[in-house]
Amino acid sequence: MPVHTPLPPPTPRAEAAPSPDRLAHPLALVGVAALVSSVVALVTGIPLGALTAVAAANDCSPSEMWCDLGAALLGGAVGAAAAGVAYVTSGVVIVRRCRPAGRRAGYIVAHLAVPVVLIALASLLAGL
Repeated sequence: MPVHTPLPPPTPRAEAAPSPDRLAHPLALVGVAALVSSVVALVTGIPLGALTAVAAANDCSPSEMWCDLGAALLGGAVGAAAAGVAYVTSGVVIVRRCRPAGRRAGYIVAHLAVPVVLIALASLLAGL
């Protein structure tokens, strides 16, 4: 009968601390997260929305203009939803990789506020 010896206790793993030079400034982190997330969102949302619009428009007859409009609106909605999910997900991943566990929430909130602030600024400038 073989004798079982207990395994040694696992060595404690230290949480990988972010390097001090990697996106150390808060605005740099939020800016890079917003820029990369915007690119990911566009690359994801536009093709998915276009494919959805084309697939939905295939069922339309040539005399139904409203059907084509509905397909375009559906494609836009699906593309916007996919872009929103991609923006949030990629931004949160970037922040999680660059900040320790106790200091992420503010950066994530700032990342999520960037599109809201940009839309508000664009609306204000359009009204001038």
